[in-house]
Amino acid sequence: MIHFTMEGDTSTYTGEVYAVDPSVDATTRTVKVRARSSNKDGRLFPGAFAKVDVRLEQLNDALIVPAEALIPDIQGQKVLLMKGGKVVSARVQLGIRTANSVQLTSGVQPGDSVIVTGLLALREGAAVRPIPKDAIKEVATADSTTR
Repeated sequence: MIHFTMEGDTSTYTGEVYAVDPSVDATTRTVKVRARSSNKDGRLFPGAFAKVDVRLEQLNDALIVPAEALIPDIQGQKVLLMKGGKVVSARVQLGIRTANSVQLTSGVQPGDSVIVTGLLALREGAAVRPIPKDAIKEVATADSTTR
């Protein structure tokens, strides 16, 4: 299913994908698709510009972490968790990946605290504690004004 808008028209239209090119353009990382849409009202014209939104899949219960939280090793991927004030590594399986985040399909549970920074300085069993949210804002503000 696709959703699209036409230039100069505030309506949102839908269409159904009927063909997908099996190759991916290595330069642009795009895939060509073909879709059909009903034009009952005659508002769609050949050659008009359209902004198309293709939603491949929506997962409402996905566990997502920042891509920088992943640690690659010879056996696959792992993340570091904070459990009981200690660092624990967890081997994970990956799902859908975007430029900035990754879906974890196994190895972690909802509510686990995944460590996302300082990974090179940590080892299994090291003592850790979370940074309070207000301290994160103070650090970000101080860093942005000191340049």
